[in-house]
Amino acid sequence: MTDITEMERILMRLLEPDNEVIQKATEELTLALKNPQTYVILCTLIGTSKDDKLKEYAALVLRKKLYKRNAWMNVSQEVRQQIKQFLLKTIIEEPSLQVKKHILQLIAVLAKHELMRSNWNELFAFIEAYVQSNDINERQFGMFVIRHLSDYIPQMFEPHIATFVNYFNTTLSSTEDCTSPIVYDTITSMNNILEVSVQAPQVMQLYSQSVPRVLEVIIVLSTNSPDNACDCFQLLESMCEFSIQALIPHLKPIVQVSAQLAGNKDIDETLRCNGINLISTIIRSKKKILVKLNLLQPIIELMFSILSEESDDDTWFLEEYGLNPMSAAGDCMAAISDEISASTFMPILIKLIDAAYTTQDPNALKASFMTMAFVSDGCSEYLKKSYLKQFVTAIKMGLNSSNETVKSAAMYALGEVSQYVQPQVSMYASEILPELLKMFKEKLIVDYTKPECSSEVRMIFYALDKFIDSMEGGIEEYLPEMTTIVLDIIKNEQCCIELKDKAITIMCSIVKSGGDSVAPYFIPVMENLNVYLTPGIDTKLEPLQVMVIQLLSEFVEALDPIVFEPYLDASLKCGLALLQAAKDDQPEVRAVCYGLFSTVAKISINHLAPYMEVVMQNVLTSLENSLIANNCVNLEKKSFNAYNSDDDDDDDKDESLETEDDDSNDADSDNCYIDAHVMEEKDNACRTVAQIAQTTGEQFIPYLNKSFEVISKLLDEDDEDTIDSVLEAYGQLCINFSKLSDNSGQECLEKGLERFLSYGEKKIQEDGLEALDTTFLDVLADMLKEIKSKMMKYAEPIMMLAKNIVALKIGDGNNPGELDELDSENNELPLEYAGNVISNLSYVIPPQAFSAYFISLMPLLKKLMAKGSSDILRATGLAIIGESVKGLGDNASELSEVMFSLVIPLIEDEDDSVRNNAVFALGEIAFYGKESIYKYYPTILNTFSQVVTKEQRSKVLDNVYGALARMIITNIEGVPLDHVVPVMINYLPLHEDFVENLTIFRCLVYLYEIGNPFMVSLSEPVIKASLITLKDKRKYGENEVKEEIVKLLRMYKRDFPDKCLLTLSEDLFKLLSDL
Repeated sequence: MTDITEMERILMRLLEPDNEVIQKATEELTLALKNPQTYVILCTLIGTSKDDKLKEYAALVLRKKLYKRNAWMNVSQEVRQQIKQFLLKTIIEEPSLQVKKHILQLIAVLAKHELMRSNWNELFAFIEAYVQSNDINERQFGMFVIRHLSDYIPQMFEPHIATFVNYFNTTLSSTEDCTSPIVYDTITSMNNILEVSVQAPQVMQLYSQSVPRVLEVIIVLSTNSPDNACDCFQLLESMCEFSIQALIPHLKPIVQVSAQLAGNKDIDETLRCNGINLISTIIRSKKKILVKLNLLQPIIELMFSILSEESDDDTWFLEEYGLNPMSAAGDCMAAISDEISASTFMPILIKLIDAAYTTQDPNALKASFMTMAFVSDGCSEYLKKSYLKQFVTAIKMGLNSSNETVKSAAMYALGEVSQYVQPQVSMYASEILPELLKMFKEKLIVDYTKPECSSEVRMIFYALDKFIDSMEGGIEEYLPEMTTIVLDIIKNEQCCIELKDKAITIMCSIVKSGGDSVAPYFIPVMENLNVYLTPGIDTKLEPLQVMVIQLLSEFVEALDPIVFEPYLDASLKCGLALLQAAKDDQPEVRAVCYGLFSTVAKISINHLAPYMEVVMQNVLTSLENSLIANNCVNLEKKSFNAYNSDDDDDDDKDESLETEDDDSNDADSDNCYIDAHVMEEKDNACRTVAQIAQTTGEQFIPYLNKSFEVISKLLDEDDEDTIDSVLEAYGQLCINFSKLSDNSGQECLEKGLERFLSYGEKKIQEDGLEALDTTFLDVLADMLKEIKSKMMKYAEPIMMLAKNIVALKIGDGNNPGELDELDSENNELPLEYAGNVISNLSYVIPPQAFSAYFISLMPLLKKLMAKGSSDILRATGLAIIGESVKGLGDNASELSEVMFSLVIPLIEDEDDSVRNNAVFALGEIAFYGKESIYKYYPTILNTFSQVVTKEQRSKVLDNVYGALARMIITNIEGVPLDHVVPVMINYLPLHEDFVENLTIFRCLVYLYEIGNPFMVSLSEPVIKASLITLKDKRKYGENEVKEEIVKLLRMYKRDFPDKCLLTLSEDLFKLLSDL
């Protein structure tokens, strides 16, 4: 049998740096551990050795070996008792804190096993004896023990939770010195066991009582022990997460202390960030109390002040995971705009921004632009309506600033505002783009041959990319200059890789915004980039390869399929070659290849068909590998295992023996790092499955079951980074099942729908109805539209779900509703998606049933469209009416007058979206209401006439002419064609709302077929508008629209060949000739 001396020798050899020595020592330890008496020897060594490292290692060996309960229970009762008694004795006598920690981790493991049988009462008696002692040092020791045991296994305290929390409160209140270790240990222990305390209200009351003292401690520790202050702060953060109610009585002092720390530039930055982040959390969970306490203005002023602080890095805001007070302050500003109505917080911000412009202080100006950037997402609609011109004017001034910090911040603001305030920002392209391009060329002269981009060039690229990417037309005049700049960079061998990468990124945005107008640049650009589309490229050029594949996808998406068709096969082969050559650590290559396949599937499934087998095989392999359990990169060091068992079914398998210091929780064995590119690969793979399934129909059947199996696992995984694409793919697969005619398809569909709805039900149960993902509702609406009557079985709960969301937000007879004047645009967003579900239920249930459901919603719809409702709510109510009228069937006539009375007052509303949706809804009511609305035609026509004379928003005008087209189709006698048709024809083509093209061209075909004279006298504008629409697939969208246009043009060619040759540009003439 191994004695203590021999065991010391083995452990010392395990700590040698020589792998061969370690391997032999491991074999010896493995053999020794087969004898249970070795456990006693290891315990003795812990108590007697002079070497702390050996004692720590002995405790580690015991903890690892006895981690599984079966391993502990296989030890005899006598030896177990010996070990327990010895450990309690040793923890008292051991002088080293580090060794004590290792011993306590071992005690915690054994306590977990013993307390399951209520068999270690001595442990709690031991702890209580120390924490109740009159000796301060003994109380300190007792709290030290609790802290480390609770950190390792907090559940062990659950049966005695009230007792221990009472001890904690007593200790906090009786210890005057906030810097005493016992205070820190107490607060840390409270945090450790909080999660197991939340189900006991009386315990949470004790937690609540402790908050004032915890705040005192944090303030004191902030200057002399910031790390400990951060740990104490964690208790407040945990209470926000698990029991915010316990903090409510103390919200004001909590925010005040957090603000005090956040604004103190002399303390640790991490602690400052903790203060800011806690304020952000409170904003997201208890905004109304915060506003009621008059804390909003001081918080905004504080965050603005922090954003005004000087920084050595002018581009810190581009860091995705930046951890500094300014980044945290930006997140807090974003939280404010996400949660609180813009009308409440924007006046406070505007005062600060105005003051910055008055003083022209560079740091205050920087903060102004940062603020514009951070709030633009949460209040985009409000900005469009109230402050867009002011924001753009300010940003233009910032772009011309002589201060580089101000200029960088202005560019960041431009990029962020561009993303969220479209298409309105595009109206300022003529003022902004020339300025950006001028700056760009000036900086490039200096940066061309630098090894990396300067911060100024990075910011210009950022602003250009975001602005161009979000433009909706108007880029054509800038194409020659921009593509020349891009090509110059690509061709220049002296340009660094970063500069070329950014140039290709800009080109992606140009192609995305330019559509068919970029066709002339396709070949010149790709000829210069083909070199990057070769497998096995130099590692340093791989980022460029990824961006070139992305650019190729953008060209496929933008160009007319006829233009791109000659290059489709080559593009697919290139993508497949790169995909198959991609290494395991190149998820970004696979991600962009999947994006390419998905894009090709949209425009030409025939070209993709020969490659479907290999594409789907790779896609499904990526998705299977992406499951979190298989995708983690273990960060722990490789080590020998002294307890490997050849029996895989043995329950006594243990963790690997680690030779490094181990202060972590063994239960937390899922240490892993998920790369952003891995998430992108997974996301694009899901979208590829969805796109190919949608476009291939029956050709997808061989892959349907396997795809569904994998996507179902991903749905169960519910990874927040990719759940949107998973839901979309899942919904599309259900749609594919619905198209199958056999019984197995219906069975799979029902299982799929039940699983999908169960997912939604689970989310509601866990987080409440308000937390339901909007993508879930969007996918549900799509499934209702596509699967139709096969979803009848599930109609009732879906009807209830949609109605409950509306009722929850705006209130009904049973509750006042969540929304009020403090709520932000984001709080109203679920209503839009619920509205889509409501209207699409008409595809599932018969008109009579849908009419009854619609009537039951009428009180809610009236409330949505009431004068006091927000713009978004009124627009949503109008959209629900407009999209639902069709599903009412014959009942539309009976309900049309009620709907008409709700809609007509909103035709001239101040808000663009409200006016637009009102016009659309009125057109639908006129179309489906038929005879019951005929008497209102004069009123409708007069209203539209007034709109046309003063309306400036092209989308609203598009809908006016769409509505007039509906009226002509349904009741041509009621429309004065002499007045309406010429005006409509001369307005065409549509400018913004291209969905209306189907109705417009159906109307034109109808007018032509009945011989309306204006279709002859105004043939030139009709033909020209038709060809302009047909030329751009973004304008005609669906094949159904294309067919109507082609039908109309062919009638003209047949009947009036000469008229078709007049005043057409070369490209339009060729398009017409090819028909």
